[in-house]
Amino acid sequence: MSSPESVQIRSYLLAGQAARQDAPQPSLAEQRTDYELLVEGYVGHPVPLPEGTRIEAVDVDGLPAEWISPPDADAERVVLYLHGGGYIIGSLKSHRDLVARLATASGMRSLLFEYRLAPEHVFPAAIDDALTAYHWLLANGTKPEHIVLAGDSAGGGLILALLQTLRDRNSVMPGGQYSFRPGRTWLVRLRAGRRVKLSIPSFLHRPLTFWRASMLARKINTIHSFPRFTQTCTASHLCVLMSVVMKSCWMMPCRSPNVPEPYTSRSN
Repeated sequence: MSSPESVQIRSYLLAGQAARQDAPQPSLAEQRTDYELLVEGYVGHPVPLPEGTRIEAVDVDGLPAEWISPPDADAERVVLYLHGGGYIIGSLKSHRDLVARLATASGMRSLLFEYRLAPEHVFPAAIDDALTAYHWLLANGTKPEHIVLAGDSAGGGLILALLQTLRDRNSVMPGGQYSFRPGRTWLVRLRAGRRVKLSIPSFLHRPLTFWRASMLARKINTIHSFPRFTQTCTASHLCVLMSVVMKSCWMMPCRSPNVPEPYTSRSN
């Protein structure tokens, strides 16, 4: 039986989907603003930060950033946070509350920064900015073993790319990382008797196709263009990465207790 919370969330998402079907397609700027106000719009009011949280604006070698510190934070240990948003949206404002709560739970001050977004800046811009932020912490006296990388969705994917880049360059590695929902691909649900549908139908809207596809604007062959990630799938799900630019469909390796063998295929 569904919980009251899940029913409420589902109703909210379905209502928003129905409204979007009849509304004009929003511009990229509008999409970014809407994303920043997503949580506020859901709860109906601005969300206060945890009590005692301190916000300090800082320039990280040209990248807008904020120190987000809970009371009595460990001064030596740092969470370097990379926000989600499909490499296209997301900002300090959209993730300030989340990072503040993470900082409070961990007792560590957190550095949240804005990396360059597509379509204005294609890869490897985002990974280069992640490297800049990491090296900035090192240059300012933070020991690598005292740095924890954290990020959601696209930010989690960037963490994996950052770690592989550091490894390939024989650079010092951070003390740890936490990626949740890293580098998510479009998720296709396969159910008996039903057509295959993307769980994020806005990715198929023609007015949005170009700028959403710009994250894939480089040839997919190196970690610095678009890293391939293994997704964890259930037996009823298939992870599909749709590349509009490459005009191909990449089915990523999937592993699950319900799936006896991992599978990989590619079709042009």
